[in-house]
Amino acid sequence: MTYTAPSSVTTGDLIKASRWNTDLVDNIIHLHDRPKGHLIYVPSSLINATTGTFIDADNTNLKITQTIESENVLLIATLTGRGAFSFRMDGTTYADNHLNGSGLGVHGVQNNGVDTSVVVLGYFSGITAGISHYFTLQLAQNTVSSGDGRIIADYPVSMFLIEV
Repeated sequence: MTYTAPSSVTTGDLIKASRWNTDLVDNIIHLHDRPKGHLIYVPSSLINATTGTFIDADNTNLKITQTIESENVLLIATLTGRGAFSFRMDGTTYADNHLNGSGLGVHGVQNNGVDTSVVVLGYFSGITAGISHYFTLQLAQNTVSSGDGRIIADYPVSMFLIEV
């Protein structure tokens, strides 16, 4: 079901069931039924990257495939690790080239070389609607600080996607 702009009413207008259902009920259903994807994965071994080039963290277990009905998606991942993190959509990495948090790319960066909780946030707009897209978590070595990029084993990684 798609969003329908509500009709204009003035004081004294009678709102019949068909108008109520289109303007209110159908739009509430649209908000509730927007495509969403969610996964939780606990890696059994360390996932790491030893260069500043983004790689898929796990192309099987850390990937959400979703048919998108609108053009905008919000993607969030939480994990324990360090390094630079991004998302790949349909084969294209959406990350800042600097890997240091100063640019406008879609990514999360943990700079101090210590494993900690990391949140990665991505907003994708202008997506082709009506077809299936895939979103994969990526990681790289943070070139600003020493050490590899990594996701710690035995700690859950969560990914959540919702159309906005």
